[in-house]
Amino acid sequence: MRTHKLDTRGFFCPIPIIKLKKLFSNLSVKEGGEQIVILYSDDPVSDVDVRAWCLDNHQKLLQVEKKGKDLIFKIIVRI
Repeated sequence: MRTHKLDTRGFFCPIPIIKLKKLFSNLSVKEGGEQIVILYSDDPVSDVDVRAWCLDNHQKLLQVEKKGKDLIFKIIVRI
């Protein structure tokens, strides 16, 4: 399972979700059925947005970790 890191710190809604959508659309089907995306954000609204994106796109939000002002999302993406 491949891991992709996406750092959206310094960007605010809707940019973190736009960057997540772009990464999702560029993931290769050849690499297998599931991949991990670790998204870093310092936008508090991204907590709601990333959860909604995962739900709307049938992806699994495995973990949300808060470190200081940063939110770290671990998402299992099914291609």
